[in-house]
Amino acid sequence: LLLLLVYLVTRNVVKLIFERKQNIFGHRLRTKLVITFFTLSLFPTIILFGLASQFISTSMEYWYNIQVEQSLKTSLELGKSFYQKAINSGFTVSNQLGETVSKRNLLDKIKRQQLLKLIRDARREHRLHNIAIYSNNLKLLARDPQTESPPIVLDQPMRDVIQQVATNGQSLHHITPSAAGDLIWTLT
Repeated sequence: LLLLLVYLVTRNVVKLIFERKQNIFGHRLRTKLVITFFTLSLFPTIILFGLASQFISTSMEYWYNIQVEQSLKTSLELGKSFYQKAINSGFTVSNQLGETVSKRNLLDKIKRQQLLKLIRDARREHRLHNIAIYSNNLKLLARDPQTESPPIVLDQPMRDVIQQVATNGQSLHHITPSAAGDLIWTLT
């Protein structure tokens, strides 16, 4: 529609130029008519087109902003609930393991195989990546030897967290980013 309007205005302007050069009778009236046609048709069309495109782009931005924001909020809530479920599960497993190890006195070197079996069974049952038992001085006492993951190397922040749990006797969780994804540590 806009192209048709531009074509009509251009055609009338070209005709007007030729009539003026040939000095045809009424060319001044025709000039006034073309200017009036141009003013009454092209300017409102351009203004209307600009307003409509602005309205559409604003509406689309607003609509997509709400959609994206809602999607992000839902994803964030889902992620938080997943982490919370993993943390709660980790605390449950670590508390159960701690009680079982204490009751059966599985930290004795004589009962090492029973301890390893308990760790392996708990890791498989709860589908955990790794279970490890550390002493108060951060010495690794036991871990599942059949786990696919390499031995855990404790960096200084993680050593501080474990030391805090060992000295205060409180349970903590810690989330560590890694190349494979976030590791959720539950320490009791």
